[in-house]
Amino acid sequence: MGKNKNSKSSRSFLLIKSIMIGTAAVALSGFVAVGIVSLNALPDETLPHTETSETESIAPKETVIEALGERETHEVSIISGDELSSIEESYSLTPQRFFVGALFGSDPDGTGRPTVVNEMAASFEENGLFAKFYCSAANEKKVSFIFQAEGDGTYIEQVLDILAEAGIKSTFFVTRAFEGNHSDIIRRMITEGHEIGNRSYLDPADGIVQRSLQDQMNDARNLHDYMIRTYQYTMQKYSFNEDMWSEASVALMTKMGYEVCFGSINITDDTTDPLDADSILRSLENGLHPGAVYSFHLVNSVVPEILPDLIDYCVQEGYVLKQLD
Repeated sequence: MGKNKNSKSSRSFLLIKSIMIGTAAVALSGFVAVGIVSLNALPDETLPHTETSETESIAPKETVIEALGERETHEVSIISGDELSSIEESYSLTPQRFFVGALFGSDPDGTGRPTVVNEMAASFEENGLFAKFYCSAANEKKVSFIFQAEGDGTYIEQVLDILAEAGIKSTFFVTRAFEGNHSDIIRRMITEGHEIGNRSYLDPADGIVQRSLQDQMNDARNLHDYMIRTYQYTMQKYSFNEDMWSEASVALMTKMGYEVCFGSINITDDTTDPLDADSILRSLENGLHPGAVYSFHLVNSVVPEILPDLIDYCVQEGYVLKQLD
């Protein structure tokens, strides 16, 4: 299985970022399709893991908007050294990063879904990798929102207020650092029926995927077990921190029992710089497609500013707002 070549891209905060496999940056109809960057791996650093017992998770049901059904408690698996070696031999360890990319253009199936995401999903299937890119079949007008819980919590609470008013349940991916400063927000998420996913215990700025597979496994299990001990909550989904992933890391998290999640529409809101809300909203509306998964970072005021209008637009277009399942 080959590794992706390096490519470079300048970020534009007024475009949508998406996932794309490829090497060239190609200008198409006024927008840019950008490839994935390979990064040098860091030396291994052993991360300790503490064994814990497991208890049942909490997930109140929602009857107005389509939400998750009964959630089953499960324990993430411990992967043996031989299994880790097998993953390393079978899949690329090269870290890859998401950048601003094209969401529009010709789609072979005519659904309006982003070609770049379709290509990545097809590549995953061909290589025996499993991940969630969409929230429904291509002929179903359904849409989900997922959030990377970051920042000081201000915008997250605003988003929670908006979701509560609309009766929408979403998935929030958290780190240990965020939880440590905002346990009240975590409890609110659980109480209001949102799902919480694993985004890394240590949340290293260079990306957890740059650590060894052993360290990645321990990191995921540390946060997994911590959430069980502290909140009696079992996480089932995983999102890579710093928007970086590798084939081997996807295979590892799947083997551990997690469902790896990628958004089919991602905006570059992971900045505190002022952003043009109108331009971003138009791009998000134009990118709406069956099974769309909008992924947001929560460090910029633009998210709570545009979210009510985006929800209204999805409803007006006949979409069902659902929790990512």
